[in-house]
Amino acid sequence: MNIKSECLAIFILASFVLGGAWAGQDSKEGHPAQAAGAGAHPSMKEKPPHAHSGSKHFTPHWSSTLTEDQKLKVDQMHIGLSRAETVYKTGRLFELAKLNALITEDNPNQREIEEMIAIIADMERALLNVRYQHLAEMRAILTREQRISYDMAVLGRGGVDKAVGGH
Repeated sequence: MNIKSECLAIFILASFVLGGAWAGQDSKEGHPAQAAGAGAHPSMKEKPPHAHSGSKHFTPHWSSTLTEDQKLKVDQMHIGLSRAETVYKTGRLFELAKLNALITEDNPNQREIEEMIAIIADMERALLNVRYQHLAEMRAILTREQRISYDMAVLGRGGVDKAVGGH
């Protein structure tokens, strides 16, 4: 079995093992915040109006205006994202450990090193795709008004304001 086949087999196995660890967590009843009677999801707590918190935003924060249906969908999407991220991150760590072991050999094979780096880069690319698909799915369930705040938060994550001088 070559390195790529071995990595793929381990990745698929990890997907099944880790996917089963969250079985039954797709409902609100399984959500820790709901089970404890804590009310809204921790990330959905009321936030002060942007205009009064030193920010340039005048619309309410998108998470403070979610309907109950939207909250359920957001939680379900976050569970799916967490599952996918865990699988990719675990696989990436495993591949990095193999790469480090390969590098420490007396005569490391440069071709194998390049293949391992390509595998890790593919995992990073796949993880980035999952994260941005999640952002698009999140945006799709929001109303036009909620998207304003959400879009401002997404654009602010990359330091766009800081990179171009803000206003």
